[in-house]
Amino acid sequence: MTTNSNSTAITLAVHSVDQLLDVEGSPLIEPRLHPDVVRAIWESARSRRIKLRDVSFFLTFEVPVADANRTDDVRHALCSHFQSECAEATNELRDVFRRGRIGLVISLGIVALLILISEAIQLLEGGRFATLLTESLVIIGWVVLWVPTESLLFDHFPIRRRQNLARALGNAEVTLVTRP
Repeated sequence: MTTNSNSTAITLAVHSVDQLLDVEGSPLIEPRLHPDVVRAIWESARSRRIKLRDVSFFLTFEVPVADANRTDDVRHALCSHFQSECAEATNELRDVFRRGRIGLVISLGIVALLILISEAIQLLEGGRFATLLTESLVIIGWVVLWVPTESLLFDHFPIRRRQNLARALGNAEVTLVTRP
């Protein structure tokens, strides 16, 4: 296996391919990955400080000699699992942006209402208390904008990273090597 500067190798030793695929634990006909394997792959991939743009992963599993010819089963299960993870992240991104846009529209309405109330108080009554109240209403209005703005600007970064990582892992080159 040849690796370039944009490739990352992950090696895991497993008891058997059947346990890796969680054949006994899953009620589904289609092979699934054992949760411990998924966790180990995620942790290993996340621990590397890599740019996910053009990265490729090489997943190597150390298996017993009897499982040496089951590469296609493992590849299929890995690809299926991480494509599902990528789809989940895509849906989560869509939800984050939808909630952010809805929250932003509602917040802008609240800010406009608070500014109108502030202006009305200032026109109807002068003095320090009116100034304190009007300034407080404007500050509250801007604070109301904080959460949807933060959501739109920052909440998508970890989800995008998870999505890109899942996409890269779903396209990983898989090899099985036997151990003595």
